[in-house]
Amino acid sequence: MKVRSITAGANLFLPFDASGFSAVGEFLKLAKEAVSRRGIEVQTTRVAGDRLNGVLDHHGKGAVAELAARLDAACRSEGVDLGSIGTLDIAGAYAPTGFASELAAAVAQNERVFASVLAVYPGLEVNYAAVLETARAVLDLSRSSSNGFNCRRFALGAHIPPDGPFFPSAYHDGGPNAFSIALEAADLAVEAFGKTPELELACADLKAAFEERCRPIEEVCLDLAARYGWRYIGMDISPAPFPRPEVSIAAACEHLGGGPFGSPGTLTAVRTIKRVLKAVELRKCGFCGVMLPVLEDSVLASRVSEGRVTLDQLLHYSAVCGTGLDTIPLPGAASERQLAAVMLDVCTLSAALNKPLTARLMPVPGKVAGDRTDFDSPYFGNALIMPLPQGSMRHFFGD
Repeated sequence: MKVRSITAGANLFLPFDASGFSAVGEFLKLAKEAVSRRGIEVQTTRVAGDRLNGVLDHHGKGAVAELAARLDAACRSEGVDLGSIGTLDIAGAYAPTGFASELAAAVAQNERVFASVLAVYPGLEVNYAAVLETARAVLDLSRSSSNGFNCRRFALGAHIPPDGPFFPSAYHDGGPNAFSIALEAADLAVEAFGKTPELELACADLKAAFEERCRPIEEVCLDLAARYGWRYIGMDISPAPFPRPEVSIAAACEHLGGGPFGSPGTLTAVRTIKRVLKAVELRKCGFCGVMLPVLEDSVLASRVSEGRVTLDQLLHYSAVCGTGLDTIPLPGAASERQLAAVMLDVCTLSAALNKPLTARLMPVPGKVAGDRTDFDSPYFGNALIMPLPQGSMRHFFGD
């Protein structure tokens, strides 16, 4: 198990407060050192900003690009690995318009910058036009790099609570500085379900492993909060995978279910792990569910490439998993309406179940269904491009 990220939530405004950001960077350095002294590797430090709607309302066109550039430069200066300019609230009748090109450009032109939109929020209806424009932003991002890799830094979120640690959907609640912890912990599930054949014992082993391994991190975080006056939100104990079989949540599900991921029983295996996570006694935040990122899980990528797992199945599993549709490799010729239709299904599922979900879709220019991706990143594997059925959704998006 490793700490994927220590994520700070801070208010990022224009004009950009460089000295305030420097204090955030200094806190993250102290936090990383404190956790590392407990023998736990910290992979990244991150900063997430507030809702972007205020920036657009007060500063107009060009403000998002300026904020992204300032954030990217500040992250480099202060040694912060990644930064999110925050989320743009697009739910309801008063969603902003014309945001796609500016949001996509802000992400594409700044290598450390992430962003998201929030499409489902309690009490507000899904804005179909805004979801369609979000799909346009995804396509703009896809075309901004030769292999569509910039799409990894942008997502649509639904019912996402503030101050979770995982990117791209993380955003701050607008209050005083806060921080939270993200884990890479699929190996705990692989070990628990691989060594113990009896279900209840394996589940008990996994719960105990999380509590034993995470308690020292929690102690450090509570001490940091008390010492420096920051709010400790909690830990997202979602067992995020890494593209190696021993750190694959799909492999853990296969140990649990006894068959290839995607076969009957997979949904039950995913929900079983979710139930264990719910029982873990720690201060928790964020998703705290099973993450199924196709390109970040080598076993899941293999099952997709073998044709055992489809886009519809992944949406089906989203009913009980953590993040929804994550790092989905799609044909480069996908249309706005095709992508928006997938996003609407995620929004609908989130609204119906009142649960946080995301859609991080990755159309790859020049690739068609059945081609293999060629990403070169330690955090990403490769898989075959998944087919994307055609659908016009004309009653939702117009003719």
